[in-house]
Amino acid sequence: MAFRRRRRGALPRRWVISGLLALLALLLWLAWPPAAPRTSAPSGGKPSSRSRSLLGPAGRPLFEDFSRMPPQGPPARMVPRPPLARRAAPGRRGGGIALIIDDVGYDLQMARALLALPFPLTVSVLPQAPHAARAAREARRAGRTVMLHLPMEPENPALRERLDSSFLRTGMDDATLRARFERDLSMVPFVAGINNHMGSLLTADRHAMRLVMALCRAHHLFFVDSRTTAASVAAEEARRAGLRWAERQVFLDHVDDDGAIAAAWRHAVDIARRRGSCLVIGHPRRRTLAFLRRLGDGEIRLLRPLTALLHR
Repeated sequence: MAFRRRRRGALPRRWVISGLLALLALLLWLAWPPAAPRTSAPSGGKPSSRSRSLLGPAGRPLFEDFSRMPPQGPPARMVPRPPLARRAAPGRRGGGIALIIDDVGYDLQMARALLALPFPLTVSVLPQAPHAARAAREARRAGRTVMLHLPMEPENPALRERLDSSFLRTGMDDATLRARFERDLSMVPFVAGINNHMGSLLTADRHAMRLVMALCRAHHLFFVDSRTTAASVAAEEARRAGLRWAERQVFLDHVDDDGAIAAAWRHAVDIARRRGSCLVIGHPRRRTLAFLRRLGDGEIRLLRPLTALLHR
């Protein structure tokens, strides 16, 4: 058999083909978008479902739905005053303020700074937050009351399209709502009570609120109506269910501005002195922490445990 003589200096064909294939593979590798890096689970939480909580701009947790101005001050309807009110008559210098910090569980360092403040406060923990369990345990060790900040459906259509699996929603059948309540509750240890996260739509749903209050009663929990809408029936249904309950009067930082926070605090002090008590809700924000650190001795003396303001 005759063999064709290879010209001097010519490369074997298989080498040329192999080189071209290698070059093509390199070009494809360079052009292919890199895979997203896997993030490790934050300590104190599981990354799977908790990482999908409703977030606002820049990936920060979305606190309350302040697309509409929430009601500030006591509710228009007449409600019984809590025990503190009977000990501090209206018009006298005194009264008590209870402070709840909502949306705890995302920023553990911020939570620790708030827990270190030298006055009574309560923390309300979001069940899907990455540090929910750890924040609740640390609050318990610090002698603070722990609440579940129970996510409920808001009116805002833009937000309703983005709700995660922790939210209680209108239109749920009783079994689904009950199961979601129980799952959220199981994610936060040492819970003594509940308040609503958002919920401007669900808290106006009387049937849903009756079911929520029945579940609170079964677990021996108190309920605080965050009053994200003037149409809320949550406090009314809590009272009818025989729970210990309360209503928020003032959002401390619904406007994240130093002057607005100071004005909201003055409003709370005025309510406490006129009516005997005021329940204030704030959030784990830098300006809020700085303001609370600047409170003077006279203002600190107004602060009371939340349990002192609960209706019975």
